[in-house]
Amino acid sequence: MLEEFLRRLASDPESATLHGITKQAFLIPMTHPLIKGMMLGDTDMLGELAHREYADSASVTQRRVEMGRAYLELLRSKGLVRTDMSIREQFHMLLAISIGFLVADRFMPDEYKLSPQESADLLAETARRTFEPGEPVPFEKVQEMQAIFMQLLNQLVNAVKERVQKEAQL
Repeated sequence: MLEEFLRRLASDPESATLHGITKQAFLIPMTHPLIKGMMLGDTDMLGELAHREYADSASVTQRRVEMGRAYLELLRSKGLVRTDMSIREQFHMLLAISIGFLVADRFMPDEYKLSPQESADLLAETARRTFEPGEPVPFEKVQEMQAIFMQLLNQLVNAVKERVQKEAQL
């Protein structure tokens, strides 16, 4: 699954933008029912586990949050994300919007349900309109950000692998 995510990111130049990464991250649980079920199953239990993970500064969850924050800061510094609200507010809004897209089908009549790809496209458009500046981003800037993002993501992947190896040895 992680390799699939990396392939998607590497093949999509817009994956370096906030709306691009949001779209690709959304497609993982939408195309893997087990992952989606884990994310949406017992929200109280998952919330408790997430809070425990956040408390551990070496946890994968904490590293993922820190990478997300660093990437948002980078996007803001390059003018690719609006700066008229705090990173904390943007992070909260992005998570709330993403979770809403994940659970929306539960509340929709069949004729309004969308395919995972359609939902991902709409989520990306929502992220673009909500967080990104109105003017189009030059392609060169997008390519530069994709290279930086892939470096950050590979660092996170290596941290995950290290954590899994350490836990396997226990």
